[in-house]
Amino acid sequence: MPIRILARAACTIAFLPIIVPGSSAAPSSHFIQVNGVRLEYLDWGGNGEALIFLAGLGDTPYIYNDLAPEFRFHFRCLGLTRRGYGRSAQPESGYELDSLVQDIASFVDALHLRNVTVVGHSFGGTEAIRLSELHPEMLRRVILLDTAYDLAPPSVREAQAKLFPALVGMPMNEVLGSLEAFREFQRGIHGNVWSDASEANLHEQLIVNGDGSIKLRSPARVEEAILRDGAVGKWKLTRIPVTGLLIFAHNPMSDQLSRVTLDASSAAEIRKASDERENARRGQIEAFRRDSSKAQIVEFDHTDHRCFIQRREEVLKEMKRFLRY
Repeated sequence: MPIRILARAACTIAFLPIIVPGSSAAPSSHFIQVNGVRLEYLDWGGNGEALIFLAGLGDTPYIYNDLAPEFRFHFRCLGLTRRGYGRSAQPESGYELDSLVQDIASFVDALHLRNVTVVGHSFGGTEAIRLSELHPEMLRRVILLDTAYDLAPPSVREAQAKLFPALVGMPMNEVLGSLEAFREFQRGIHGNVWSDASEANLHEQLIVNGDGSIKLRSPARVEEAILRDGAVGKWKLTRIPVTGLLIFAHNPMSDQLSRVTLDASSAAEIRKASDERENARRGQIEAFRRDSSKAQIVEFDHTDHRCFIQRREEVLKEMKRFLRY
């Protein structure tokens, strides 16, 4: 039964210890050449089997700075920055799902890891599922943090284009005006939930220009290439061959309407799109329940997509229970 919580190959390695601004538990940063690309990986320390953290689109593993160190007494805690993101290389190609998954598999091989547990948030969970399909021999289990395979339909994207500026109190064309503006944008769309890890991740997402304006470190073409796979239905992965913990966060857009002032027509449009998105997500969760007999499913209501930040203690409790300690 689901638990329901109600609430509002050959490689070259270079070592580069760093201190991350704003992080509560800064990892060491390393670089490794695998699958023809130079990738950054983080090491929070620890011994035992590996726990590998994969971030969602737009994020880097620094987003786990408040979570990953909690497992160091039982696991070696690592995070891999996918190609195109953060300080990893930005090649012209290789952003298809299977290529990204091969990066992960090559990383696991290069470090001679076995019986790995992969923790994936959002699209990082999609990568974890595909890795479990292509390389089940590598994995012991997966933990998915609000992972679903759908792309938002046009109605949802159109509704977000009206909701997001109202939530953050600025037009979208001002979001890249400064570090402070981008931080407020991120806080606004994530329900004003923020942490030291959020701040550390923020600095890995951006490059600050001389005039104080910013640009995203990852070019738009990277996400466009990744999202293209989903647009043709290649992410419909609900069969997980290994043991899994699947945590889903329900955060209807309609919940946010109390925080903003919009005209009646826009509010109605957002409510309709919100219902469409929630119905689709619930259908996906049922597909995971049907297709993945080894999965334990936990659902948090009224919870931000970054559930492991907003509901950190509860997510930790579920993860530790699943990992049996």
